[in-house]
Amino acid sequence: MLKFHSNSTTFISDFEEFFIFIYVLVDDLYQRYVPKSVSTRRNIDHSKTTDSEIITISLCGEIVGIDSENAWYAFVKKNYGFLFPNLCSRSRFHRRHKTLLQVMELLREKALCLFSIQSEPFSIIDSFPLSVCKFARASFNRTFSSNGATTFVCY
Repeated sequence: MLKFHSNSTTFISDFEEFFIFIYVLVDDLYQRYVPKSVSTRRNIDHSKTTDSEIITISLCGEIVGIDSENAWYAFVKKNYGFLFPNLCSRSRFHRRHKTLLQVMELLREKALCLFSIQSEPFSIIDSFPLSVCKFARASFNRTFSSNGATTFVCY
């Protein structure tokens, strides 16, 4: 179940619907906000899998909490290959995913701004772990001791 506002709730009954929901959201944001220099880059018209499909598969893997990109790719190809009939090879998927990381961050920011309401602010919490320091130095590290995590402002 996904809850957007206190008055309306969107129910998603299975994972196939979840993939479709995320794809429609990502593709709409991609068409609106991604710069032309990225969306019309060289040889993009020859690629089998679209940027929106790569981003959708990656985001769904992050949401589910799968740590291994190889395992997630194999799972999607085996169980949901019919949703992505032109899925590229695993190595090409990995390379394209890495090149689209900044685009994914831009889309996350735009999604947060899109779902924010003036009277009721909406927050998205990204719980993906980031290593700040080595484990041995964790108790001595002062990176987040005074300021905490940084936020961004929607325009």
